[in-house]
Formats: sequence, structure tokens, C-alpha cells
Amino acid sequence: MSRHRDWSELDARARAVLAQSGGVAHISAFDAAGITRKQVGLLHGRGVIERPRIGWFVDPDSPWQVKRAVGVGGAAACVSSADAMGLPTPPSTKRSIHVAVEAHASHLRHSRDRRWVLDSVHDDERLELHWGGLVDAPVGGRTSIVDTLLLLSGCVPFDWFVAALDAAMRALGTAHRCSMSTIAVVSRPSCLVGSVTRSTRPTPPRRAPSSRCFGSRCSVAGSGRFGCRCR
Repeated sequence: MSRHRDWSELDARARAVLAQSGGVAHISAFDAAGITRKQVGLLHGRGVIERPRIGWFVDPDSPWQVKRAVGVGGAAACVSSADAMGLPTPPSTKRSIHVAVEAHASHLRHSRDRRWVLDSVHDDERLELHWGGLVDAPVGGRTSIVDTLLLLSGCVPFDWFVAALDAAMRALGTAHRCSMSTIAVVSRPSCLVGSVTRSTRPTPPRRAPSSRCFGSRCSVAGSGRFGCRCR
């Protein structure tokens, strides 16, 4: 067996691991696939996989928002996730990276330097965190379309949110748009108060913020219609 073929087989196995995880995989996923730590190091050195954070690897073709978010310690969310999905977002939002993290997350990294542990959110002015309260588990290093739209509604002007919502509906293959009443419920400020912690806050909250719209009642139905009811 030639050396070239050896690399080809290993590369294919590594890409399969990433594909099964949506382009983002923990080192344990490679272990389970029979790829040793030494081989993972070789794959990383050859550029087959990238390591934005110790123990975490991504497909080199992943959106930059995903790479940055994984490096911070979470998933691309809100405007960053929407931008990676191709949804319209205000140009000004591209100056920051929005990341969804667990409510108990600690030892977060700088969005540009994986070696810099943040003592406070203020250490990274480009970083905007969304603490907990997600409807679905992130996939492929970014929040689901439902969570992306819910978080987006609290971060951008209403007309930009409507544009993103309409684009999302079209991407889902629907010919109709959500009713204005549904949009109003999803974006009602009282349902989203505290869902975003911006970089100007000195320290992250210890508990997930309360949000009456976050939960199993928010979903995209099979028909492609987006709905949300406050509790």
C-alpha cells in the first residue's frame, strides 16, 4: 500500500467524522472512529482539519463565524449564524461575533486568540454572548434556524428581522410568508428581555436569563410556517 493511499484513507475517515457531526467534532469522535491522537495531530498539521479550540476540530471549509464561535467555546448564534446561513443582516453587525454558550460556561476564549482566556466579557469587545435558553441543540457549530431567528429578533432593527425571516421561509421552500401577528409575537421585547449579554457587561451571569418565549413552544412546522407562543 502506497504512502499516498495511506493519507487518502485517513483523510477520508477524518472528513467522515466531521460530516457526521455537521463539520464540528470533539477529539472523542475521532477516538471512536479509530483515529489516534497522533493521527489527529498529523491531520491538523496537513490542514485536513482545523483546531479552533483545544480538543475541538472543524472542517476547513466551515464558515468563519463557526470557527470563531467554536474557538470561543460555543456556537455561532444570532446575526453570526444568520450571516453564515446567507440570511440578510445589517452590515454593522459583521464587526462582532455572536456566540451562544451554556448558562454555566466558564473559561471562554477571545474570538481572535484561542490562547487568551477571558476573565470577563469586556476583554473581547468584538464578542457578544447569548447565555443558555436555546430551543434546539446547536448543530455544526451554529444555532438552529429557530434559535437564530429568535435571537436575531432582539438584536437587529425590526425591518432587518422581517427580511431575515422572509428569506428563511423562502429557503425552507415555502411560497408564503409568516403573518405579521406571528412575527410580532416572536419579536415581542417582553419575551426576549435578558436573552443577550453584550460585551460591555463586566462579568457573565451565573444563571441562564429567563425568557418566556424560549422552549418547546417555538418551532418550524412541517409546512414551513414559523410560530411562537409566549407562556
